[in-house]
Amino acid sequence: MKPVAGRPTISVLVPAYNVAPYLADTVHSALAQEVPADVEVVVVEDGATDDTAAVADALAAEDPRVKVVHQPNARVAAARNRAYRESRGDYAMWLDGDGVLRPGALARLLAALDATPDAGSAYGTARLMDEQGGDIGQAGDAKSYFVKRTSGDILTTILSTNFIINGGIVLSRRETVEKTDLYDESLPCSEDWHITCQLAAAGDFVFIGDDPVLDYRVRSNSLSRGGDYGTEQRYHVVLDNIFSHRLVTGRLPAGELTRLRRRRWSDMMRRLGTRQLSIRDWPSATRYFARSLAAQPGNARSAILLACSILRWIPAPVRRRTGL
Repeated sequence: MKPVAGRPTISVLVPAYNVAPYLADTVHSALAQEVPADVEVVVVEDGATDDTAAVADALAAEDPRVKVVHQPNARVAAARNRAYRESRGDYAMWLDGDGVLRPGALARLLAALDATPDAGSAYGTARLMDEQGGDIGQAGDAKSYFVKRTSGDILTTILSTNFIINGGIVLSRRETVEKTDLYDESLPCSEDWHITCQLAAAGDFVFIGDDPVLDYRVRSNSLSRGGDYGTEQRYHVVLDNIFSHRLVTGRLPAGELTRLRRRRWSDMMRRLGTRQLSIRDWPSATRYFARSLAAQPGNARSAILLACSILRWIPAPVRRRTGL
């Protein structure tokens, strides 16, 4: 499909490392979007050790809208940045190499931005799927994050709770992305949250509703699920970076940033505690829940979970979430 003169271009930016079984579905889901814009897909093959490079080259050979860049492995943040720098679109979306856009996703996001010219980004929701593509539920529903998704200025909300789980549910104007520093390639984890906070500081967001725009694949070797997702030290590095970023400090006073950081730290400690609780590591769970409560005294969830870990009992919501 040739570009149409006068139409905007959406760049779908795909980092690809060891995603050979999934990459074709990801790219085809972007190319199949019916949207009043031209779509380009930029795949950065990040030194994969499987057949990802061959799959990517085959996709580029079958459709001129696909551009493939090969590079030695530099990790996902660097691959995402390279994809953006190789793109030309008026709008940008970072889509993981194993995610699948649902039909109409880009049209809905673009329509929201067209209807709200002052907004910099539009976002939706995702559904979880397993490695074979089976539906396993809503990803990060609003109830689980104890937030109400809204349009407008979401900076304080996203700083305290990372409810935008993945770049594949966000479409941003290029001029908004240009205000950011892109992904921080030095961070040990939480790169998605970091760029979302920058985008939120750079412009308003528009929420398009609960009907998902993305099928988000949960894999057994996913970084977001493994033991390396975050340690206390890594979390400190992430928080230091985000809460001192020029876009964030330029928007909020120091006192508010301190309050939001303590709330986020409390949430991180509670999530670590919940993970340890699910594997019955009672001492570690107790330690994390105590630190969560110390950061946010009076937080009922942390207090209840602390009591559960002391009593060595796993509450029903944790059992359901972890499949125990």
